[in-house]
Amino acid sequence: MAKKGSVLVVDDEEIMREVMETLLSSEGYRVDLAKTGEEGLEAYGRRAYDIVLLDVSMPGIGGLRALEEFLKMDSGRGHHHDHGLRYF
Repeated sequence: MAKKGSVLVVDDEEIMREVMETLLSSEGYRVDLAKTGEEGLEAYGRRAYDIVLLDVSMPGIGGLRALEEFLKMDSGRGHHHDHGLRYF
C-alpha cells in the first residue's frame, strides 16, 4: 500500500501511542512515536510531518507548549501553512 503521509504521535500514554500507530499504519500512513514533548520536538527537528497528534497534558513540555515550538520550527523552515488546532 502506498504511504498516504507522515504522522507524528506524541503522547505519554503507551496504549494511546500503540492504538494510534496501529490505526494509522493500517490506513497507509507512516507513523513515528514520541512519549514526551521533548522527544516530539527532537523528531520534528529531524523531519517535517504532514500531521502531528499531541497529547495536551504531558509531564515536562506539554502538547500546547510543543505546538508553539513546532510552529516556530515551521516558520524557521520557511513553511507558512494554515494550521488547524483541534482539541479532543
